[in-house]
Amino acid sequence: MADYLRLTKDELLKAFPEAIFSNEQDVVINNQSARAMEIDLSQQDLAIKVLFILIKGNGDDVWVVSFNTAKSAWDDYK
Repeated sequence: MADYLRLTKDELLKAFPEAIFSNEQDVVINNQSARAMEIDLSQQDLAIKVLFILIKGNGDDVWVVSFNTAKSAWDDYK
């Protein structure tokens, strides 16, 4: 999962060079290891906040879940 996380971050930084990753932590979801993080993205006049979670599958697979909203609305969803 570490390789997938590194690849995902690298690709996001290519698309959004100013991306900021924060609050990274290991979590457990449905008895599966996972890595959660928040990502701040900006493009033109739009600021987006993302909760991004990588969940280890039963084999070599990894599942990705993301929740996206305008940064200005982020606290409304916590």
